[in-house]
Amino acid sequence: MSLSRPERHRFTVEEYARMGDQGVFDGTRRVELIGGEIVDVSPQNHPHAALIRKLTHLLVARYGDTHYVMVQLPLTLNPNSEPEPDFSLVPHAEADQAVRHPTRADAVLEISDSTLTFDRLEKGSLYASAGIPLYAILNLRHRRVEIRTAPAPDPDAPFGCTYIDVQVFAPGQQVELLGYTWPVDSLLGPE
Repeated sequence: MSLSRPERHRFTVEEYARMGDQGVFDGTRRVELIGGEIVDVSPQNHPHAALIRKLTHLLVARYGDTHYVMVQLPLTLNPNSEPEPDFSLVPHAEADQAVRHPTRADAVLEISDSTLTFDRLEKGSLYASAGIPLYAILNLRHRRVEIRTAPAPDPDAPFGCTYIDVQVFAPGQQVELLGYTWPVDSLLGPE
């Protein structure tokens, strides 16, 4: 007698959109589509929400002339993935020409505390596979800014790609993001 594993149903972006249109998620929880799986998004604690509020203002002031600063809005990265990163910097032309949601960004930033491992491995591989040139994790748990660049194939990564250049910056240091230098402290917020 052989034991078989139950089949999993992986959703496409189109199926996911129809579910949302039909009220399946009913506004009771936040979800995103990652690799065909519907993933619950953690509720925001106060430091996370306060940092989103502060960084929205700073990022729009710095990049608003050339990019839309999308705050927790969908990016359609492949037929089975539509994450909603905390921030994505999308060139105006890319967003304006999008039929549904933008399909690329020049940079993605995730504020991470309880989801640090998922953000590093799963989302990092997803963003690398989509060719996003810069992925920044604002690591609130360890008070560091992790900058990932140079996406490249990696057969062991969840989505077949990873970032091969990873730099970690501590408070008191400065980090360069898309042509501007930022104090790490301003990206992490108060302790």
